[in-house]
Amino acid sequence: WAGMLFATTRIARIFFGLLTPWGFPIGVLAWLTVVLAAVPTAYSGASGIFVIAAGAVIFDQLIAAGASKRMALAATAMSGSLGVVLRPCLVVVLIATLNTVTTDELFSKGLWVFALTTVLLLAAFLWRNNEPLTMNPVPEAKSRALDSLKKLSPYLLLAGGGLAGEPAAGEGIFSPRRHEDMPGTKGITSQDRRGSGCQGDRGFRSLGTDA
Repeated sequence: WAGMLFATTRIARIFFGLLTPWGFPIGVLAWLTVVLAAVPTAYSGASGIFVIAAGAVIFDQLIAAGASKRMALAATAMSGSLGVVLRPCLVVVLIATLNTVTTDELFSKGLWVFALTTVLLLAAFLWRNNEPLTMNPVPEAKSRALDSLKKLSPYLLLAGGGLAGEPAAGEGIFSPRRHEDMPGTKGITSQDRRGSGCQGDRGFRSLGTDA
């Protein structure tokens, strides 16, 4: 469903219509592509699906803008990776529900991972950039960018509505409290919990046998 949504809405192509008229240096354009692609990846939680749905557009647009094949491939591959550490990615939610950690903790650390990765990626792209770091916008850059922004406005409103309706930190239904923080469980170790669970299972089985 996420892949079909990306493909039919043509979000990737519209985003390039917003960026390419300004004539960014190719290294900066590739970096902006990866950073902006983190948003739909975070909302869909499907990094591979995003690359399949939008990767061809990203690769073709970067090649057309003057990027080398290696840089275009790197940006295409990274476009579906950065968003998996950002809120509200479903992958992080599933990891939190299967471990004694909250989504707030994982997402807060994910911001640091995102920041570090984007800085290193920008340094790598600028190192491979062979043109001056100046912008060369086309004469009708403003009108073309505004036209693309109008087409993007419904999706931006949906994204903004999702952020506005998001629960506050620590209040999400998928932000379980650690067992040792719950009332009456202080001092109980994981070994004790496993032991009590086994005893409970045997108790239930014995009750069923007695019945």
